[in-house]
Amino acid sequence: MKAGNKIKYSHLFSDPKPGQLAVGDGWLPTLYDFLDKCDKHSKKIQIAQIKEKFGQARIYADNTDEYLGNLIKETIHKLNNTCEVCGKPGQLNYEKYIRTVCKEHV
Repeated sequence: MKAGNKIKYSHLFSDPKPGQLAVGDGWLPTLYDFLDKCDKHSKKIQIAQIKEKFGQARIYADNTDEYLGNLIKETIHKLNNTCEVCGKPGQLNYEKYIRTVCKEHV
C-alpha cells in the first residue's frame, strides 16, 4: 500500500501495520476504490486483512452490514478477474505459481 493511502485508510484496519494489504500492484486501484467506498459508508468496519491466496483475493473484515458484505463480494469478483501485476483483465493461471494474471504476465 502506498504511504499516502496507508495513512488515509489506516483507521479501517483492525491492525494498521504493514502486511494487512498484501497484494500485487495491479489490484491496488480496485482496492483503493473499495476502501474509499467502505470509508464513506461506515467508520465501524474493521478490516483484518486483504491478501491473495492461491491466486484469489481474500478480504477479511468485521462489523460489516449488507451493503459492505455485497461490496466485499463485488470487489473480490473484480480482483479475481484482474491481473495482479498490471491491472488488465486476467484469469487464474496455474503455470509456475497459482496467480491471477493476464496473458502478458503468465
